[in-house]
Amino acid sequence: MPAAGLFDSRRFLDELYRVCSTTEADFHRCGRQSCWRFCCAFLAEAVKAFNDLTGQKFVYLRVIGYAGTDIHRRRGWRVRCELCGRTKIVLAANLLSGRSKSCGCVAYLKARIRMKRLMLGEKMSNGMTMEQAKAELDAWLGIPDHS
Repeated sequence: MPAAGLFDSRRFLDELYRVCSTTEADFHRCGRQSCWRFCCAFLAEAVKAFNDLTGQKFVYLRVIGYAGTDIHRRRGWRVRCELCGRTKIVLAANLLSGRSKSCGCVAYLKARIRMKRLMLGEKMSNGMTMEQAKAELDAWLGIPDHS
Protein backbone atom coordinates (compact mmCIF):
# COMPACT_ATOMS: atom_id res chain seq x y z
CA MET A 1 0.00 0.00 0.00
CA PRO A 2 1.60 3.34 -0.97
CA ALA A 3 1.89 6.17 1.52
CA ALA A 4 -0.89 8.77 1.50
CA GLY A 5 -0.41 11.27 -1.28
CA LEU A 6 1.73 9.04 -3.49
CA PHE A 7 0.48 8.00 -6.91
CA ASP A 8 -0.04 4.23 -7.27
CA SER A 9 0.34 3.58 -11.01
CA ARG A 10 -0.50 -0.15 -10.78
CA ARG A 11 -3.80 0.58 -9.03
CA PHE A 12 -4.52 3.27 -11.60
CA LEU A 13 -3.96 0.92 -14.56
CA ASP A 14 -5.95 -1.93 -13.00
CA GLU A 15 -8.90 0.38 -12.39
CA LEU A 16 -8.59 1.90 -15.85
CA TYR A 17 -8.62 -1.54 -17.52
CA ARG A 18 -11.65 -2.53 -15.41
CA VAL A 19 -13.60 0.58 -16.43
CA CYS A 20 -12.61 0.21 -20.09
CA SER A 21 -13.40 -3.52 -20.12
CA THR A 22 -10.26 -3.98 -22.15
CA THR A 23 -6.87 -5.58 -21.77
CA GLU A 24 -3.51 -3.95 -21.36
CA ALA A 25 -2.61 -4.59 -25.00
CA ASP A 26 -5.87 -3.11 -26.33
CA PHE A 27 -5.91 -0.05 -24.07
CA HIS A 28 -4.06 2.29 -26.41
CA ARG A 29 -6.44 1.49 -29.26
CA CYS A 30 -9.53 2.03 -27.10
CA GLY A 31 -11.09 5.39 -27.91
CA ARG A 32 -14.03 5.21 -25.49
CA GLN A 33 -14.81 8.52 -23.79
CA SER A 34 -15.34 6.83 -20.40
CA CYS A 35 -11.70 5.70 -20.38
CA TRP A 36 -10.34 9.20 -20.76
CA ARG A 37 -12.88 10.72 -18.37
CA PHE A 38 -11.90 8.21 -15.71
CA CYS A 39 -8.20 8.73 -16.43
CA CYS A 40 -8.48 12.50 -15.94
CA ALA A 41 -10.55 12.13 -12.75
CA PHE A 42 -8.12 9.61 -11.28
CA LEU A 43 -5.07 11.71 -12.11
CA ALA A 44 -6.72 14.81 -10.62
CA GLU A 45 -7.36 12.86 -7.41
CA ALA A 46 -3.72 11.70 -7.32
CA VAL A 47 -2.40 15.23 -7.89
CA LYS A 48 -4.61 16.74 -5.15
CA ALA A 49 -2.72 14.94 -2.38
CA PHE A 50 -0.44 17.45 -0.64
CA ASN A 51 1.11 18.33 2.69
CA ASP A 52 -1.42 19.88 5.05
CA LEU A 53 0.20 23.00 6.54
CA THR A 54 -2.80 23.91 8.73
CA GLY A 55 -1.72 24.95 12.22
CA GLN A 56 1.97 25.29 11.38
CA LYS A 57 3.85 28.49 12.17
CA PHE A 58 6.30 30.15 9.77
CA VAL A 59 8.13 32.97 11.64
CA TYR A 60 5.19 35.38 12.31
CA LEU A 61 2.60 33.62 10.13
CA ARG A 62 0.24 30.92 11.43
CA VAL A 63 -1.53 28.82 8.76
CA ILE A 64 -5.32 28.87 9.17
CA GLY A 65 -6.35 26.73 6.21
CA TYR A 66 -6.10 25.90 2.53
CA ALA A 67 -7.13 28.71 0.17
CA GLY A 68 -7.05 26.88 -3.18
CA THR A 69 -4.85 27.33 -6.21
CA ASP A 70 -4.14 30.34 -8.39
CA ILE A 71 -4.29 30.44 -12.19
CA HIS A 72 -0.82 28.86 -12.36
CA ARG A 73 -1.96 25.93 -10.14
CA ARG A 74 0.21 27.03 -7.23
CA ARG A 75 -1.27 26.24 -3.82
CA GLY A 76 -2.19 29.11 -1.56
CA TRP A 77 -2.72 29.03 2.20
CA ARG A 78 -4.70 31.44 4.35
CA VAL A 79 -2.43 32.71 7.13
CA ARG A 80 -2.80 35.07 10.09
CA CYS A 81 0.01 37.41 11.09
CA GLU A 82 0.77 37.05 14.80
CA LEU A 83 2.11 40.61 15.01
CA CYS A 84 -0.86 42.57 13.68
CA GLY A 85 -3.62 39.95 13.24
CA ARG A 86 -4.12 40.54 9.50
CA THR A 87 -5.26 37.59 7.37
CA LYS A 88 -3.58 37.02 4.03
CA ILE A 89 -3.17 34.31 1.35
CA VAL A 90 0.42 33.17 0.79
CA LEU A 91 1.81 30.59 -1.64
CA ALA A 92 2.97 27.32 -0.09
CA ALA A 93 6.34 27.58 -1.83
CA ASN A 94 6.98 30.99 -0.21
CA LEU A 95 6.05 29.68 3.23
CA LEU A 96 8.20 26.56 2.95
CA SER A 97 11.22 28.38 1.52
CA GLY A 98 11.11 31.10 4.18
CA ARG A 99 10.50 33.89 1.69
CA SER A 100 7.28 35.00 3.45
CA LYS A 101 7.82 35.79 7.11
CA SER A 102 5.03 38.26 7.87
CA CYS A 103 2.08 39.91 6.17
CA GLY A 104 4.13 43.00 5.33
CA CYS A 105 3.73 44.82 8.62
CA VAL A 106 7.38 44.25 9.58
CA ALA A 107 8.60 45.85 6.35
CA TYR A 108 6.23 48.78 6.95
CA LEU A 109 7.56 49.29 10.50
CA LYS A 110 11.17 49.06 9.34
CA ALA A 111 10.52 51.62 6.60
CA ARG A 112 8.85 53.95 9.10
CA ILE A 113 11.83 53.75 11.49
CA ARG A 114 14.26 54.26 8.61
CA MET A 115 12.35 57.34 7.43
CA LYS A 116 12.24 58.76 10.96
CA ARG A 117 16.02 58.41 11.31
CA LEU A 118 16.57 60.02 7.93
CA MET A 119 14.32 62.95 8.79
CA LEU A 120 15.94 63.36 12.22
CA GLY A 121 19.34 63.63 10.59
CA GLU A 122 18.04 66.16 8.09
CA LYS A 123 16.43 68.35 10.77
CA MET A 124 19.54 68.21 12.97
CA SER A 125 21.71 69.27 10.04
CA ASN A 126 19.44 72.31 9.66
CA GLY A 127 20.29 73.49 13.18
CA MET A 128 17.64 71.83 15.40
CA THR A 129 18.59 70.00 18.58
CA MET A 130 17.86 66.30 18.94
CA GLU A 131 14.96 66.96 21.36
CA GLN A 132 13.35 69.56 19.09
CA ALA A 133 13.67 67.32 16.04
CA LYS A 134 12.21 64.29 17.89
CA ALA A 135 9.28 66.33 19.26
CA GLU A 136 8.47 67.73 15.80
CA LEU A 137 8.70 64.33 14.09
CA ASP A 138 6.65 62.56 16.77
CA ALA A 139 3.93 65.17 16.40
CA TRP A 140 4.05 64.90 12.62
CA LEU A 141 4.04 61.06 12.59
CA GLY A 142 1.37 60.86 15.29
CA ILE A 143 3.58 59.10 17.83
CA PRO A 144 2.61 59.84 21.45
CA ASP A 145 5.23 61.34 23.76
CA HIS A 146 6.29 58.75 26.38
CA SER A 147 8.74 60.88 28.30
